[in-house]
Amino acid sequence: MARFTLINVQADHILEATFKALVALFTITVNAGPGGTVSPGTTQVAGGTDITFEITPDAGMMLDKITLDGTEVSPDPASLYKLVR
Repeated sequence: MARFTLINVQADHILEATFKALVALFTITVNAGPGGTVSPGTTQVAGGTDITFEITPDAGMMLDKITLDGTEVSPDPASLYKLVR
C-alpha cells in the first residue's frame, strides 16, 4: 500500500493511480499440425517461470518434429516414450 497526502487543499484536483503487473506475461502460441494435439494450447506465462507441453500423437501417428520460433528443438529426453503411440 502507498499513501499520498495533499496538504492545505485550496483547489480542485484529479488524483489518478495506475498499476502494472509485478511480472511480465508472455504469450506462447501453440500450433499442432494434423495428427495430434499439444496441451496446453496457446497460453500466457509469467516471465521467469517454466511451462511444460504435452505433445500427443493420434493413434497410428508419431511425432515428426518440434519447432520453437522456427528452430527445430528436441523433446525432453525423459518424455520420449510418450511420443509414439
